[in-house]
Amino acid sequence: MVVPRPDAPVPTPVPVVFFGSPAFAVPTLYALADDGRFTVRLVVTQPPRPSGRGRQVHRSAVHGAAEERGLTVCVPDRLRDPTVVETLAAVAPSLFVVAAYGKILRPDVLALPDRGTLNVHASLLPAYRGASPIHAALLDGASETGVSIMLMDVGLDTGPVLACVRMMIPDDATTQSLTGALATLGAPLLVETAAHWVRGEITPSPQDDRAATTTHLVKKEDGNVRWDLPAVRIARMEHAYQPWPGVFTFVGGKRLLLHELHAVPSSSVPATPGTIVAVDRDGLHIRAGDGDVLVARVQPEGRSPTDAIGFANGHPGLVGRRCGATPEQPVE
Repeated sequence: MVVPRPDAPVPTPVPVVFFGSPAFAVPTLYALADDGRFTVRLVVTQPPRPSGRGRQVHRSAVHGAAEERGLTVCVPDRLRDPTVVETLAAVAPSLFVVAAYGKILRPDVLALPDRGTLNVHASLLPAYRGASPIHAALLDGASETGVSIMLMDVGLDTGPVLACVRMMIPDDATTQSLTGALATLGAPLLVETAAHWVRGEITPSPQDDRAATTTHLVKKEDGNVRWDLPAVRIARMEHAYQPWPGVFTFVGGKRLLLHELHAVPSSSVPATPGTIVAVDRDGLHIRAGDGDVLVARVQPEGRSPTDAIGFANGHPGLVGRRCGATPEQPVE
């Protein structure tokens, strides 16, 4: 961690290297590029990668945004490559700014800018450190979240906080909608914080490690329902895992996407978690670890979403069957 010296001259405009990849980072890049107090000398982003059903190669959102602004882009496979470090050093940055870049910055990289590295993190640190703070907040049913501007160190989101902004989480928020809202909040906060930071006008506030929580990178299998979880937790998965990976289970050996999930009280029918205990005009009632989950709409793999009751009419005998975690799990 580098703390600026109050008597050190501040370049005008401040030379910055920006690290970011997904759409969350684009508003912050635009804010820096459009502010005359800074000059973005280099944008570092993830290389183009295949995605989607057709596995077509796509550039990152930041890559496209940087080229729109006429900024120089670097897409290294590995930051540890000595030529990459030389490239970063050659632009003589005073400040690094990181917003959801997707790779860890090594100590030799963090040591390059004399004003340190600021990170735009989508939570109120020390809560929800790590790769998926927005997903985790929605899964936990948190009522509030925000953006923290942190001075990066070698730990995982452990550096001191320079500023934060709070917002209430709407009841209908999804990861997609909340990501957009937090990106919009974070961009101006980063620019103003950075301007004060380089002038030595901010005292960092250390995080309380005792209050810290850590998140993991979301994977496709996270959308696979564990029916022994509480019903309310399963219902929140729909908000947390939109647009990806979605929420799904297996019925009769086939993958079934689940939509419009609601936690409801358990019926009086004794059943093992994962059992379809009832079908009515509202949808499928599936036993969870605590309560039932009402599923109003379903989507068989490769097909369009449909009302659960219509799906049930086309698949008689669903009541009493088990939803499984894999295609091979037998349906009782």
